[in-house]
Order: sequence, then C-alpha cells, then structure tokens
Amino acid sequence: MLVAAVLMIVGAAAMLVRQWWAPWSFSLGVIAFVVVQWRTSYEGGDLTRQRLQKILSFSDALLVVTAILMFTAYENIFGVPHHIWVQYLHGNWVITLLIAAVLQIYVALRSPKEE
Repeated sequence: MLVAAVLMIVGAAAMLVRQWWAPWSFSLGVIAFVVVQWRTSYEGGDLTRQRLQKILSFSDALLVVTAILMFTAYENIFGVPHHIWVQYLHGNWVITLLIAAVLQIYVALRSPKEE
C-alpha cells in the first residue's frame, strides 16, 4: 500500500511539471491502491463501517476517474471538440483528486478503532 501511495504522489507531482510518464505512474499507483482496498473491505454488520466502506468505494472510483483525466490532460483521447476539451476536461484531474483525497481522510478519521 505504501508503494502505491508513493507512485500516486510522484505521479501527481510530476503532472504539475508536465512529465510524460506522470499519468502512468499515477495509474499504476491507483490500480495497486484500489486492489488493496477492495481486498480489505469490511463484511460485518456494523452500519457505520458499511457506510464508510461505500464512501471508500466512491473515493476509489474518483481515483480511477482522476487517472483517466490525467491522460486527457495531454491529449484529447475522447475525440470531443477542442473548445469543450479545454473548458471541461483539460486539467480537471485536480478536482477529482482533491475530492478523493478528502474522502479518504474523512474515512480514516471516522473509522472506529480496532479493539
């Protein structure tokens, strides 16, 4: 999990300085991070933990969307008109990453401590 987090941080930082390999680094980190979180999901009956698990799943989906948007920051891979691409897709990976990070922090702070 630590390696995945480092790959995501390095990828996000490299995106800010426009490195061509940044989306690949971030995507590998996201894949590893999401797989680890899905494999450690909660299956019990506590409603609070179930709700927090759903929030984590939504955050994971946002991380995947962020990785896709990082690739679109370099090239219009969806084939949309240029003015729409610049206005709505180019650079919006930051917003989805911020929302995902806030949700991850919320879940980490709200999760009941293991006894």
